[in-house]
Amino acid sequence: MASAMTPHGTCLGVLAILILMYPQFFELRLLGMSAVDADSDGYVLLMLRCCAVVGICVSAVLLAYRGLRDSYSVEFIRRWIIACSVGLLAALSISYWWYVNDDAAISFTYARNLVEGHGLVLNPGDEPVEGFSNPLWVSILALCRLAGADIVVTAKLLGLVLSITSILIVARILRCAHPVALVALPLAACSSPFVIWSTSGLETALHAALLTSLCALLMDRPVRGRLCKAGIAIVLSALILVRPEGVLFTFSVGGALVYDAVRKRRGLAEVLQVLAWPIAVLIVQLGARLWYFGDWLPNTYYAKGTDANLLRLLNPLSGGWSYVGSALVSGGWMLLALPALLAVGGRQGRGAIGGAVLIVATQIVFVVSVGGDWMSEYRFVAPIVPLLTVLAGFGWVALWRMAAGTDLQRLTLGIAVITVWIVIGIQARRLVRFERRPTTSMEMAANVGSYFKGLAVRAGVDDPLLLHHDAGGTTFVARIRLLDLGGLCDRVIAREWRNRSELKRYIFDQKKPTFIFSGPGFAQKTRIHEFEEFDRDYVALPKVEAPDLAGYLCHVRRDVAKRLFSDRVGPQEGTQE
Repeated sequence: MASAMTPHGTCLGVLAILILMYPQFFELRLLGMSAVDADSDGYVLLMLRCCAVVGICVSAVLLAYRGLRDSYSVEFIRRWIIACSVGLLAALSISYWWYVNDDAAISFTYARNLVEGHGLVLNPGDEPVEGFSNPLWVSILALCRLAGADIVVTAKLLGLVLSITSILIVARILRCAHPVALVALPLAACSSPFVIWSTSGLETALHAALLTSLCALLMDRPVRGRLCKAGIAIVLSALILVRPEGVLFTFSVGGALVYDAVRKRRGLAEVLQVLAWPIAVLIVQLGARLWYFGDWLPNTYYAKGTDANLLRLLNPLSGGWSYVGSALVSGGWMLLALPALLAVGGRQGRGAIGGAVLIVATQIVFVVSVGGDWMSEYRFVAPIVPLLTVLAGFGWVALWRMAAGTDLQRLTLGIAVITVWIVIGIQARRLVRFERRPTTSMEMAANVGSYFKGLAVRAGVDDPLLLHHDAGGTTFVARIRLLDLGGLCDRVIAREWRNRSELKRYIFDQKKPTFIFSGPGFAQKTRIHEFEEFDRDYVALPKVEAPDLAGYLCHVRRDVAKRLFSDRVGPQEGTQE
């Protein structure tokens, strides 16, 4: 393996230089015409160039080391694979630097309003509503904004640093097994869910770093030493504050630690010391939420989590299981099913494997219970991608040891490398596909908010109110007051959208939004266009030839419409050109 590194490094460097010189050729030959179109052409070129720069750097390191030493050591090869994986992750993350998810911008708005003295609100002057599900992430962004940093840049940089941290922790776990295990490391670095969502502005990278840290801490079960106990307690406490499902990890890890202590006939005092921290954090969080927001649960639960049901775990045909299965199959992870199963059944690295299985299973329980996620590229699977890599790495070690003393060992290594390359190729195509059709970005929502804010300026409306379901870019970038049709940031809509009379009273009698803009999904869900007051008080706006403004409902209040289109709007009618 070590003797083949020099020609491999030379070929890698030559290939990277050729990609920089002739990127269009490799765009068509390597990715295929079916994977790209005119809209994604620029992104594919950027991705190839970023990866080519990484290739030149790592090949230069290989050749320089060979010039100083007679041969490559196993330790150097390990470090080289780690450096390649980190470089690939950085390159792919940079190629997606343009993308900020609109839900992330909701957290940005809350962090900015908190720093500016308005409190944890979406619109300055409104009553506090917990329209976010990541209080620790919002707090971190608020502290960075207080220090003078740009919130968007900070979120992107933190996402990159934390995702690299996850890769390094996985590398540390795999190094405890065998050098062959590190072959799997690039899987996490090139995973499309991990790359996209880690630098999307959301808390995904922090979530993933905490889960991989927890796996590393659980490697040496039972819990021994003050540092290890404190580490597990801190990570479990942070998980509670990062995501709503964080409390599930306290229960699952706590149960595993109690079982381990009872099985080995040790006292439970140390385990209870570990669990006391996250339980205390949970109690404080519930009390603070009730005091500040007036609710036991975040408003996001009432908006989209009331249908969560653990009984879905018993139905293999449920949407949650379909979501998990689709993530594994479409991402190529099923090619690693056999190694993963061998890792679970083997004896090598049982602490790390047990921790990874426990954490992955806990996350899957949450995903299946809530029925998956509407965003593309499997956002809820992204945090456990590094731990899936751990299982794949230990699986290859199990196959390697099974073939010990035979010629099949080299074949095993070859199969592992080829499988990893196939999965990476699948993930590359998914990166291109997401670039063509991304989940709603902050920029898209900002365009909507800016358009209606411009209309309000033309009509002489000083403080317009927009009824719309994308609450991030509209409030953070366009800074227009928003009535959240999705309910995430609005207590009444989240709880009463099924109550037709209350919804009508709240929207048309109390709030009276200046503009109404909605896609077909939320329009059909709330059916606000079926109310008599909708036709009475609102008229359709002229059609705008812009993709971000192709709404199912695009209306303005009649009194404002008269100022904008006085020659077009009659007493009870509107037009749509």
